[in-house]
Amino acid sequence: MAGLALSLLMALAARADSAENSHVAVSCEEPRVAVIVEGNQFDVLAPGYPESFVADVMVGAVNGWVLIKPKASALPLKMKGGDTSGYEVERDPEDAASGAIAFHNYHIKSDRDGGAKDIVVPAGTSVTYTAYRNGTARRSDWTISGPGITEFRTNTASIVFNRSPQNIGGWFALSIEASLTGEYIIQAHDTTQPLLEDAGEMTAVRVDFAVEPDGFPGCPNGLLFDN
Repeated sequence: MAGLALSLLMALAARADSAENSHVAVSCEEPRVAVIVEGNQFDVLAPGYPESFVADVMVGAVNGWVLIKPKASALPLKMKGGDTSGYEVERDPEDAASGAIAFHNYHIKSDRDGGAKDIVVPAGTSVTYTAYRNGTARRSDWTISGPGITEFRTNTASIVFNRSPQNIGGWFALSIEASLTGEYIIQAHDTTQPLLEDAGEMTAVRVDFAVEPDGFPGCPNGLLFDN
């Protein structure tokens, strides 16, 4: 039974999502990507995908309408975070309609290892996580759980672990004390669109300093990490 449940969850995660109004149907086959519609505005939501990610988005006319724009040769649409494309349809006698399709990506980044969201750092290190939507910092609601803490932060683009006096930008972000070793799970979702969400993991480890002038192989200056 457990195996069947896992298979169903995997199938749901991998399925194409779509939405339609009375004119067109819009779909995207990428895992976890959702398509929602309100009136003639379609939003394709890509949680956990960076702004460089490009998805194939299909558009098709329904209910007797004929798709005029985009042309068949332009399909599937190649869309990334912040892209917007219009659609136009027509139907006899002399009916016409139009709307728009917007693509939104959302992800979190740390200020370590080139923006990695899964990182290993010495316990007590100052780390900043920031949420981005379409490449721009985005106000989000955060849940942080780890050794001895469960913290919530709302309506803020960034959170800071172990605020550093030298981190001037961090003075204006909400700080979280994370001095114990262990795994800290960071979850965030867009304040205005909870379907846009992402998560990361910060592993805090104990650091031992060995007095060795040449250090150790693969560990310069004798710096040792120890869980």
